[in-house]
Amino acid sequence: MNIHHLPGKDPRRHHADVLTVARTRGASANGEAGMGQIIDWQDLGGSSPTRFLFQGGEHGASVSVFVVDFSLGQGPPLHRHPYEEVFVVHEGLARFTAGEESLEAEVGQVVIVPAGTPHKFVNAGEGQLRLMSVHPRPHIELEWL
Repeated sequence: MNIHHLPGKDPRRHHADVLTVARTRGASANGEAGMGQIIDWQDLGGSSPTRFLFQGGEHGASVSVFVVDFSLGQGPPLHRHPYEEVFVVHEGLARFTAGEESLEAEVGQVVIVPAGTPHKFVNAGEGQLRLMSVHPRPHIELEWL
């Protein structure tokens, strides 16, 4: 998964099915990302088109994206990033805890968690929760709390 953990914290893994490093297509001869580059979710180590990790730095990009789906009650444990994280809900209902706040977001809504804010979310709906989180870094950096 190649997540860059901050020093001094336990790098527990909770997305065990997203572990391989991607092979790229359409890269230039020197391995840098080129215009029109296409990367299949299978090449990112994903278990489905709705569950994969794109580490931008491995493909010449400055942004990383995590696409996940969770069943009722599932979600990542409390953690934080040294940058803001942006979530886009594609399906279902997510209950976010960010700092002292708790809120629910549904399809078509965007949630922004400020840099350094402890946060987590769970699927609070009846069906699957599918969302994308955007990390403005070439590699995801996190600290488990």
